Amino acid sequence: MQLGGGYSVGMQVKAYGVAFPVQGYGLALSPCLLYQQGPYSVGLIRRNLLDSQVRYADGHREPWANDLAIGFAWRTSKGVCTIDFTENLITRADISCPRLGYELTQFSPLVLRAGTNRDWSSLGFSMYWNKLTIDFAYLLHGELPNSYLVSLSYQGSKLIPDSLMKMLRRFSRALYGRN
Repeated sequence: MQLGGGYSVGMQVKAYGVAFPVQGYGLALSPCLLYQQGPYSVGLIRRNLLDSQVRYADGHREPWANDLAIGFAWRTSKGVCTIDFTENLITRADISCPRLGYELTQFSPLVLRAGTNRDWSSLGFSMYWNKLTIDFAYLLHGELPNSYLVSLSYQGSKLIPDSLMKMLRRFSRALYGRN
């Protein structure tokens, strides 16, 4: 939601599910702030400020990473260059692991993306359709198996659209067993 003067606020909603080797699920909400001035942007997100933990069928639970991330972007005629700092920014003021990325935007509504940090690299794309965005990423990790990420995003004038709010209420009832 745009506030004016180059400022915007938003909320990242993450639903996580895994089917193998043990079924698990989780939900997290992350508030964010963005400032834009010409081709430059600065973003701040409090990752997973509210979360359900990741709950597995065997009873095991894991917390979501709960930290602050800051990122910078600058637009060019063909794309967007990015750098952000997330890992241990609050707990240890550690900025030794920046994430670097580039988005090639000249084929809109298709956006191609590549990124890297010290542990992994990724390739992906986004496809925009009206207010919906589908994102796909292929993560290449040095120590873990490669993985795929798929997400669906909605951008509307309301902070949380009614349809998404209904889905979140259903998910919350299923998660916590409340009416």
